[in-house]
Amino acid sequence: MELTENQKLRLIEKVTYEYVDNMDSKQMFQYIYDDMVDYYEKLPDNDLLDELYGWFDEDALNETIKEITKWH
Repeated sequence: MELTENQKLRLIEKVTYEYVDNMDSKQMFQYIYDDMVDYYEKLPDNDLLDELYGWFDEDALNETIKEITKWH
């Protein structure tokens, strides 16, 4: 079956909507969690820190980094 680009996009959107609509909150959490970990693992260190400082309070993130470095 051959689809035009527009038809392909509409199919992808429809299937994605149905897939997400049928997820429960635990499945959705796991999907988002896995996707974010994968995304962050691929970032260079400087880009990762820039991204995290954009989302989190600087003091809280610095404290989290201190905690992590104590453990390892």
